[in-house]
Amino acid sequence: MQDNPWLQDPKLPAASISTIEQVDELQQLYDEAPCGYHSLDAHGVFVRVNQTELTMLGYSREELIGHKTFFEILTPASQQIFTNNFPLFKQRGYVRDLEFQIIRKDNSIFPVSLSSTAIKDADGNYLVSRSVMIDISDRKQLEIELRESENRYRLLFESNPNPMWIYDSVTFAFLEVNQAAIKHYGYSDYVVVTIADTGTGMPPDVIDRIFDPFFTTKDVGKGTGLGLSTVMGVIKSHRGFISVYSEIGKGTRFKVYLPATDDSTLDPTIKNELLFGKGELILVVDDETAVQEVTKATLETHGYKTILAND
Repeated sequence: MQDNPWLQDPKLPAASISTIEQVDELQQLYDEAPCGYHSLDAHGVFVRVNQTELTMLGYSREELIGHKTFFEILTPASQQIFTNNFPLFKQRGYVRDLEFQIIRKDNSIFPVSLSSTAIKDADGNYLVSRSVMIDISDRKQLEIELRESENRYRLLFESNPNPMWIYDSVTFAFLEVNQAAIKHYGYSDYVVVTIADTGTGMPPDVIDRIFDPFFTTKDVGKGTGLGLSTVMGVIKSHRGFISVYSEIGKGTRFKVYLPATDDSTLDPTIKNELLFGKGELILVVDDETAVQEVTKATLETHGYKTILAND
């Protein structure tokens, strides 16, 4: 604290010295915090950064402040995420747990989780951000190791020549069986439908959320995030379940398990008629305009009112 040259001025009153010491202490807390802190102006340029983040990035304060944008230190994929979210952040005023891949000065890459609050003037105009940046390298490594362990288990389960199964410990209903079990017992309680691709695959953090309503990896305005959550709802309504296996660079495989039945005929006494409404209002959400219009027309023909939403 005593290194501050202002404190050496004998003309300074005691109150001023106390204030300067408090400011120095706050700056020290800011600089030595266990996570990165920075502020960006309306163009995404660094206007403030703490020492912890400088150490993470490998830059000096002079190299960043007023010279580099946050966009410049991101990988191409993360640059797209930033481009999509920064305008929305300035308008909405906050963002929580947004993940980026950061490029250090030495060109090494590490993952971070970023949360920000926008500081605005009295008229609501954006001034700067207050951002917290956390290095999540350890967490990501643990997730990769866990996913690899799960994949090894899945491979062992599927390819094991011995009958294996997973069941609910409360209801004792089978949740999953391997092919050896099906062959051994000569039947299966479930019909399995497999849908697979050889695309880019999904990282563990995406797999964990793909069935969440409104979660999407598409650009803003290009997806509702309701597709897979709807699929899950339909499958569960038929007393089924779904499993997902994915590897980055190798693709994704979904397995849909539906209860099997020997009955191949429909009950002729059941009539598939749509119920007529009494003016109830229904929100129709879909990112396909044609699907929206057909659904809207069908519902309104049967006495319902509709509101359309596509994002």
